[in-house]
Amino acid sequence: MSNLTDLQAAIEELDDEFGVSATLTRITKGSYNPATGKTAASSTAPVGITARFGRRKVTLENGAETFVETVRSKTLLNEGDTITAGPRKALVKKVTPIYFQTTVLEYLADVEGSTK
Repeated sequence: MSNLTDLQAAIEELDDEFGVSATLTRITKGSYNPATGKTAASSTAPVGITARFGRRKVTLENGAETFVETVRSKTLLNEGDTITAGPRKALVKKVTPIYFQTTVLEYLADVEGSTK
């Protein structure tokens, strides 16, 4: 096995053990129609995903340490997306792709809201 397939298998195991079924909701803004001068209505597109909720420690500029709530998923996450799993509802604030060489393994999102 290659290093890439080993890492992908490890992420699958983590998803199997710690992942939960969740709904990703992405709001797509309507496009502007210059002929009518109007913007089409926004649409939502709920998608089923597997997500791992967690937190990570960060150090602030003043040296204080705090925790940021996170969600990991193999599904592409965008700022503004909402992830819902049971009573948990989290708004994606920042997304960092996790790479192995040039391949994205998963996405790590800093989120705001209930992740417990």
